[in-house]
Amino acid sequence: MLEYLPQALKREYLKDVNKKVFRHLAFIKELTLHSQYLLAEFIVRKISHPDEVILNRMEPAKCIILQKGLLGMVIRHRCDKKPPEVIQTLSVEGNEGSKLLNLAFIKRRRQDYYLRSLAYSIIYYLENEDFENYLRQNSLDYEHYCLLRDKLEIGINPDELYECDKCQHECHTKFQCPRLHYIPNHMLIVSRYLEKIRISKQDRHRYLRNRFKTVCLPTDT
Repeated sequence: MLEYLPQALKREYLKDVNKKVFRHLAFIKELTLHSQYLLAEFIVRKISHPDEVILNRMEPAKCIILQKGLLGMVIRHRCDKKPPEVIQTLSVEGNEGSKLLNLAFIKRRRQDYYLRSLAYSIIYYLENEDFENYLRQNSLDYEHYCLLRDKLEIGINPDELYECDKCQHECHTKFQCPRLHYIPNHMLIVSRYLEKIRISKQDRHRYLRNRFKTVCLPTDT
């Protein structure tokens, strides 16, 4: 039906229909209306069937919004005897409202998992490069985008995460769970390194001070 509409009317239709998907997404709602309408015009709607792979492992992350259905993050074990394991799911039922998969696309990182549809699902997606280029057209929105990207590079944003099934912690997923993976604490490592330097300097000063005292002691005649 859409292909028979005039181009201008088609754009307005897509803007109106797709913008409703953003209503429950805090990150996109913070953007100006101009950027929201621009994203709504070009974001792609897709109906996926069960077991369909939406995102391959090590593929660049996309802005993926689930409007309805069930998605699973799947890992494949190195041992071929073990079947693929769904380690995290994202679901939207009824009038629950759309959900953003995560903010990995802002960090420009590749995923360590496969994203697979576990049921008939309605998703919307946009390539990271396209998402960024559209926001560049508005200086305020692009600045907000860059600030968020910088924050994500140095820490964890709770808006992108769901409760970990392994330890019921709300500040990370299974991919960041310290019970399953070694996750280096960068601040702790730096702090320990600086503490070693401080102690080393103190020991050296103590050694030099004691040596100076020894040299300056009067000798018995």
